[in-house]
Amino acid sequence: MPVFALTNFGIQNFEMAARDHYPFLREFDRHYISGHMGLAKPDAEIYAAVEADCGLAPGALLFTDDRAENIAAAATRGWQTHLFKGPQGWADALVEAGFLTEEDAR
Repeated sequence: MPVFALTNFGIQNFEMAARDHYPFLREFDRHYISGHMGLAKPDAEIYAAVEADCGLAPGALLFTDDRAENIAAAATRGWQTHLFKGPQGWADALVEAGFLTEEDAR
């Protein structure tokens, strides 16, 4: 299953963060960087652009974010959503969605 990053990073900030501080950012299958897109969350157009590019139906997308307004914007488009408050809650959401087993979520 593909895993995407949708972020409000600027163009250069994302590259620097992925290189110097958060190497896990390089592990996503596709990056949607607002600085490159000229759009930012929670603008509905950024979610529409992801849908158009990835080719997945809105209901097939599971989106997590730590900002309620970004979650609300994605939910309005029909995305499955999870308000991120910590890793265990996200792991539980992935189990509930069928993407992880309970054992893998520990």
